[in-house]
Amino acid sequence: MKKLLLTLALLLSILSSQAQRIAGSEIYYKRTGNRQYTITAIVYRECDSDPLTSLSGYVIAGTKSLNLPFTRISIQKINDTCSKPCNIVNDYSNPGFEKHTFVSTVNFNDVSYQLFLSDCIVNFAIKQSGRDNRTTTQSSGLYYNEASVNICDSLIPNSSPIFSIEPKFKVANNFTLTYSPGPIDTADYDSMVFELAPALVDHNKYLGYNAGYTQYIPLTPYCPPFPGTTNCRPLPNAKPPRGFYFDNENCNMVFTPTVSGEMSYVRFKISEYRRLNNQIIYLGSVYREILMGVYSMQNNYLPYFAGNPNSNIYVCSNAVKYTIQAKDELFLPQQTNPDTSFIFYNNGIKNATSSFDKSSNEETLILSLPFDTDSKRRTQFFSVAAYDKLCNVNLISKTFKVYNYPKTNYKKSYTIDSCNILNVTVSPNDSNTKLKGSTIIQSPNGSSKFHNSNFALNENGQYVIIYNFGGINSQCLTSQYDTFKINNTFLLPVLNITKDSNVCSSAPLTLNFNPSKINNLNNFSWYKNDTLINSSDSIINTVIYNNSSITLILKNNAGCTSTTKRQFNTIKKKYQLFTDTVLNFCPHDSQTISTNDYFLKPPTVYKWTYMSDSFTGLSSTQKIKIPGTKSSDQLKLRVEDDNHCQFSDSILINTFQSPRFTIGKDKIPTCLDSTVEFRIDGLVNDKVKTIRWKREGVNWFSNVLKIDWKIYQNNNFYVSVLDSNNCFYEDTLKIVAIKNPKIESISISSVCEDDTTVAKLNLNKGYVPNIIWEFDKKQVHSNDTFIKFPAKTSGILKVSVNNNNTCFSSSSYNFTVYPKPVFKIIGDSIYHYSNKIILSVDNRNWDSYIWKNSYIGFTNSFWANELGPPGIYKYWLNVQSYYGCMGSDTITLRTNAKTQLSEITSDKVQLYPNPAHDQLLINNLELNTYTVQTLEGKTVLEGLLINGMQSIDIHTLAAGIYVFQSGTNRIKFVKE
Repeated sequence: MKKLLLTLALLLSILSSQAQRIAGSEIYYKRTGNRQYTITAIVYRECDSDPLTSLSGYVIAGTKSLNLPFTRISIQKINDTCSKPCNIVNDYSNPGFEKHTFVSTVNFNDVSYQLFLSDCIVNFAIKQSGRDNRTTTQSSGLYYNEASVNICDSLIPNSSPIFSIEPKFKVANNFTLTYSPGPIDTADYDSMVFELAPALVDHNKYLGYNAGYTQYIPLTPYCPPFPGTTNCRPLPNAKPPRGFYFDNENCNMVFTPTVSGEMSYVRFKISEYRRLNNQIIYLGSVYREILMGVYSMQNNYLPYFAGNPNSNIYVCSNAVKYTIQAKDELFLPQQTNPDTSFIFYNNGIKNATSSFDKSSNEETLILSLPFDTDSKRRTQFFSVAAYDKLCNVNLISKTFKVYNYPKTNYKKSYTIDSCNILNVTVSPNDSNTKLKGSTIIQSPNGSSKFHNSNFALNENGQYVIIYNFGGINSQCLTSQYDTFKINNTFLLPVLNITKDSNVCSSAPLTLNFNPSKINNLNNFSWYKNDTLINSSDSIINTVIYNNSSITLILKNNAGCTSTTKRQFNTIKKKYQLFTDTVLNFCPHDSQTISTNDYFLKPPTVYKWTYMSDSFTGLSSTQKIKIPGTKSSDQLKLRVEDDNHCQFSDSILINTFQSPRFTIGKDKIPTCLDSTVEFRIDGLVNDKVKTIRWKREGVNWFSNVLKIDWKIYQNNNFYVSVLDSNNCFYEDTLKIVAIKNPKIESISISSVCEDDTTVAKLNLNKGYVPNIIWEFDKKQVHSNDTFIKFPAKTSGILKVSVNNNNTCFSSSSYNFTVYPKPVFKIIGDSIYHYSNKIILSVDNRNWDSYIWKNSYIGFTNSFWANELGPPGIYKYWLNVQSYYGCMGSDTITLRTNAKTQLSEITSDKVQLYPNPAHDQLLINNLELNTYTVQTLEGKTVLEGLLINGMQSIDIHTLAAGIYVFQSGTNRIKFVKE
């Protein structure tokens, strides 16, 4: 049996394969001489498909095409992180992927290929075998991949970019995948452009996608929930990124698939360019095509690069150490150890060194990136990949871009004029390099300021000039500095107001400076709003009516000037001291009230007045006691500050009324074991903050106006309300629990017409109830647990019970009075003692029939002699209906030895035998018609009588008594 199953499994695997399946490919080229190239093609085959034995190649330009033979040089199993690798050639039991590498050479100087010399752009193409219809693009068929090269600039030594990270074949459903093919160009370091490209169904014929798909949406990605649209839009700024988008700056594809079981092809394109003689030359393009399969992910956590390392790395004229860590530290339900993450580096940077640090379940890559002294090499790439042990569905990769920048050489100089004005000049030696820079001046007092033109040196002591220049994003910082000392600074004046710039409107303002502290002072001038107001006094008094500036300009004997300026803001006397116009407080509270005082110049005197009480002091806050009853009064404040500004303001203090209410409930009094609704009635304050319900031993912190409570004992019930002003009120209700009568059942003894019906009430115990019986809403009885009455009509019997006329309970019984069965026994009254008697009923709708002789059924047959000697007998039948109601009927039977019923005759008709079995003989004296009927009058036979003897077939009739009728003759007979 096992052998048969294995054979069937193998057969199904082969049948499901049907053809060779290619999971992607790529082509590289390398110039080996003048118009001579080596071509490398790599094809990735699925292990559970047909073997890959050869590869068809072509050289194509426009409509011209020639075959390009390829030779396979290796077969390699890739991404082998699963539990079991597949065989190199064929293995239908364990799907996997093989990497087949082919090489070919082409010399366009050969006669066979010289027809392409008239073209510049030539394509190297390979034909891939069929793909199945599992993809979301098109059905199976032949597909192509290619590389393009510029053979016109054949003297340019060049190798194409390569993809250094193995292809990604599986992606996880509902997880964001960051994948880079890892393009690098270690040999030539050309500029590269990355993009997504459509797949090829034929050379230069793009593969069309089904409706809703492009090369930018190859599978069903994450769709943001935009209302009213079904379009899937990428969300690259989401955390994590969602949708599908390609970051061509860093060559990273970010993809979040959502539908398991989908498969499609993603094709990357890398084009390389080189600057020659100030011209951009296109060198060629290579493509990688990948089959992306979406799988339901059992591993709930993917590996990731810790710390989200920046994709841009800047290397200056010294080596840089760069650390990347791969982590996958979470557990699966069936795991005893976490996943172990691995990291790969593709050696993408020339002369870079790498080391790996394996600690616990994580791995760290440390790269030493050297500085490139070749000025032509501006940008380099390297890629890393990480995966865990749960197969290659968890592989992620990322490309890093490395910028090499030398330190900037520049010229610097500074000058200081006779008035101590500093000027700094900086210029890079390389005029083609645009660099970001800054110059910082450090003063003797330790403060730092960015340099600007005409920087005044106002202090004696040592100054430091720091020149900073850097490259992109201020990387590769280059710093130089100069140091000098100043001993003859021109001191600024000292004004009597240094911080306070607020003055009272129309109040006097005094300003001054000390001339003795200014060396070689020649003259000075005071200005108000650029208008000269004084040039002779070092002390000035002026009045500020509106916002104004005061400027002092000093000049020494050498003609150097120094300027200081103050801006003053005027405060109006009617400035509002209190922010609010009304303050509301709860009664009996002590409240602290503050005023707006940021514009006042201390010292300030405050005079408070409230409820005929006055308080005077230097504090801008005052504590007052609120009256116990609802009232209102003005709190008055008068303030005078050091600038002689006087202000007055008042505010209304309003006392809240505490929230008042009563506890109400829907049932009075309260019944035991009943759920009662308690509610807050008459609440005078609708700004409720907290409502707390409570009974002894239990708290309900519930902000609702009503609450349900099941009463089980006498208790005290409390409700407290706190309003938004923190005013508080509480009410109490004493609960007396009254036992609630409970009707457990009502039993009814009979519902048959004219029978005596008894209804019995079952109650819980422990009290004396009041009981009222009603029939069809009319009281019929009271104060008894049972009631007896004759059943006459149908109706509703209701019983109501209460305890002391408070807690009520009721139950109803809807019953129907059923009539007793009414019927009649059918049969003859006179029989010979040797005859058989057959009795039946005229109504057969009852549930049971019991005859006098204990026979059960609606037809009873017996011999007359079973009754006893000839005589008169009473024979009865009892009937019971479906509802149990009883009925009875009696028939009188006479047996006589002189009565012979074996032959029954009439004037003109004779019937025999009687009882009859199969044939009934008839002697008829005239021509006529006849009928045979049941006792109920239903005709069962009919026909024509002849004159003389004839027979009638009655074997099909059921046993019983029938009536033969012909003309006026009507005779009963028995069918056995």
